[in-house]
Amino acid sequence: MTALYIIGIACEHAFGSLRTFYVYVWSAIVGAITSCLNATLAVGASGAIFGLLGLLATVLIRRRAAFIVRERRLGVVLAIWASYAIIDGSVRIGVDGWAHAGGLAVGICAGFFMEPKQLITGERPLNTALLVATLATLIYAMVYFVPALISLKSA
Repeated sequence: MTALYIIGIACEHAFGSLRTFYVYVWSAIVGAITSCLNATLAVGASGAIFGLLGLLATVLIRRRAAFIVRERRLGVVLAIWASYAIIDGSVRIGVDGWAHAGGLAVGICAGFFMEPKQLITGERPLNTALLVATLATLIYAMVYFVPALISLKSA
């Protein structure tokens, strides 16, 4: 929760609430899909948190010339921490390293395409199609996967 709080605030400040929401949701979805590669059933928000971590680290490293020295170092520290957590999660029992890797991959990809609000020139319109796709995917996941997980748990 602490990591989500700190990284979430940084992402919302840098990218805005809506774009942070997109990365969080899609990181959670891809993290859940890659989690299926794991032999055990896992739940949690770590894939989504790693998505935000990957986004922030990628942008801080990629656009390091636009940030002050402290922020540049933060990007490197976040990248090292993410690498450590992925490796640690892949060897420790009870930690879903696949979900971490899936979420991180989405965040890194998003980091190559997203610019911080301060670096965007001019206003960009709200991407309604992306919002609709994100919400539709969330609703589909709740309608289809949640009952399936509940029935799996009770079986």
